[in-house]
Amino acid sequence: MECQLVKSMMRNQSQNIEQSQSFLPSGSMVEDWEVIVIGAGPAGSLAAIQLARQGIRVLLVDKAKFPRTKVCGSCLSGKAIKVLKALKLDAALLAAVPLKTFRLATCQREVVLGTEGGYAISRRQLDQQLATIAQAAGVVFQDATTASLGNLREGMREVILTNKSERSPTVRAKLVLVCAGLGNADLSGSLPVNESLMSNPSIGLTCLLPPDGRFEPGQIEMSVHRKGYVGVTSVEDGQINVSAAIRKQTLGGSQRITQVIQQVIGEAGLTVPFIPESTRWLGTRELTRTVQIPGAKRALVLGDAAGYVEPFTGEGMAWAMEAAVKVQPFVNQALSRWDPIILDQWTKICRKQSRSRQRTCHWIKRLTARPILIRSAIEVLRSFPALARPFIHSIHGKSNTSLEKNK
Repeated sequence: MECQLVKSMMRNQSQNIEQSQSFLPSGSMVEDWEVIVIGAGPAGSLAAIQLARQGIRVLLVDKAKFPRTKVCGSCLSGKAIKVLKALKLDAALLAAVPLKTFRLATCQREVVLGTEGGYAISRRQLDQQLATIAQAAGVVFQDATTASLGNLREGMREVILTNKSERSPTVRAKLVLVCAGLGNADLSGSLPVNESLMSNPSIGLTCLLPPDGRFEPGQIEMSVHRKGYVGVTSVEDGQINVSAAIRKQTLGGSQRITQVIQQVIGEAGLTVPFIPESTRWLGTRELTRTVQIPGAKRALVLGDAAGYVEPFTGEGMAWAMEAAVKVQPFVNQALSRWDPIILDQWTKICRKQSRSRQRTCHWIKRLTARPILIRSAIEVLRSFPALARPFIHSIHGKSNTSLEKNK
């Protein structure tokens, strides 16, 4: 029954996709919630869905008007797919494009790694689908609304919501999950989060381009350069998603961004997409940051907001989804009775995951800063395909590790 309801809502989605989601009416008497989730990305929506399925009253809010595009490579790794399937959220992947190959290039040399289990899907599509499923599960979703944490009163955490047209009444919850994404962990200063950055940070960039027959569906093209790296993927509607992590000091205005992106791809030796002058680039704050304490009393931070680790091929959304699963027992404990040990234990989990991923990130940044090392690795992989197995497995899970030699 639930699957049929979700599919029905998705069929109707095209008719009302530009309409706002379920807003709380001004002056509503419904002010107290068990859980308020701030941020409707993969971490927030998955957390909300799981809680609603337990019969918990959940309010999900996001500052953007849905559907919306986000800075992202638009790739779900095999690990992310396993999380979605384990939670019976396959419906979110109805429009997704299966990923078959990962094409890595630098210094005019390339190798194609076979992979299985991953999908390409735009964040505009994926996040809208997950929000739709959340509503079908009983979550109240309010988009185009900013949120900040308020005071603690009577065992509840206040949240101040503001919509462009009006200010909603202050709402309260026994627990708030902050899933507000990269650079928004502090919710404009309402949550005292102490962040630290890695040296020589990169900036995340994304744009969507019209369909281009030169790019094969089901393939990730990754170009590595001393200035950063760029991924190009064809998503569900044929549009081309260009996503990059570029050294901050190499960037300037919009025209300069386009030039740098084209330079990275061209010098790597892959097909350079045509990027019109009118192209709108979406950007992030500096990537790869550490959050010292991911939360406060009756508020837990998760997903990118809990500490961002610069992903290389699509691990980012898998990490967010895994966090949404791991936070569930802490939520249930907090709903029963808040104990400071909840935040202590959640901090340990976030630090452990962040440290292991940031070690990998350090090595990736070192390699991408020296393309000659990537070129040497490509030469080795072209001769010894089996060496790619641990790399592919770490990202997507099981892989066929087939390789094709080019150039």
